Amino acid sequence: MKCKLGSNFKAGEKMILQEKLIVKHNLGEETYDRLVQIIAKSNYRQGDKMPSENKLTQMLGVSRSTVRSALSKLTALGVLEPRQGDGYYVCANDFVEFMDRFSPSALLNAQDFLEIMEFRRGLEPEAARLAAMHVTGAQLEEMERIIKLSEIRFGDTGLFSKSDMDFHEVVARASGNKYFMECMQLVKQTYASSLSEYIVFHGVESGQQSNIATEEAIFMHETTSHGFHIQVYKNIRDHNPEQAELAMRNHVDDVANKIRVDIKRWSNRNKVY
Repeated sequence: MKCKLGSNFKAGEKMILQEKLIVKHNLGEETYDRLVQIIAKSNYRQGDKMPSENKLTQMLGVSRSTVRSALSKLTALGVLEPRQGDGYYVCANDFVEFMDRFSPSALLNAQDFLEIMEFRRGLEPEAARLAAMHVTGAQLEEMERIIKLSEIRFGDTGLFSKSDMDFHEVVARASGNKYFMECMQLVKQTYASSLSEYIVFHGVESGQQSNIATEEAIFMHETTSHGFHIQVYKNIRDHNPEQAELAMRNHVDDVANKIRVDIKRWSNRNKVY
């Protein structure tokens, strides 16, 4: 199946169009791979504007939500920057370095994602407990700033994911333990690249199961995560170690349980995200 070429595409974009439309069962991963190809083959540079979501939907033959998921992942990786009302712009200085560090094969599947959450369960509740004992005024201000920024970013999974991980990183720093900080840096580097796509994937699945719109399901997931962050922040601010630990454990368990549900739901389809 071929696409009809228009006159408003770059040479590299036409090269992508001349290939077959996406037909793999794993649309999210394949769409992400093709967007990477578009950026590389079209010689995009920092500051260049990407095609609109509608144009990418036409080019790739997938739904707009699938395109948005792939764009959000590239945003979380720092390759693209969304500008409100004006689309996505390339912001990576060195795309070759990006390709080396974040090739599709390095991205997480569902089981990897779950194992990281299980690791975080043994790490972050204790970090939150220590943070309630050692947090500084500047760190509390940073947590509050991130919480407010997250509210503005509801619905933009790429930017929301970055704020989400920034909050957890500050909690680790507030613990005063350098090993918690180093572990959280590792988690952030490994985890952030797939967080935004997971939010979209879980939103799509939840929406289908509950017969509600995908956008509403994504919003529900983001606001739930945000609510846990507020609970963690308040208990750290009030220097309540036990409740800070409990709030963080409940937060990590909530995400892990959602991943387990998604894995079970798609276990017979080899679905990854």
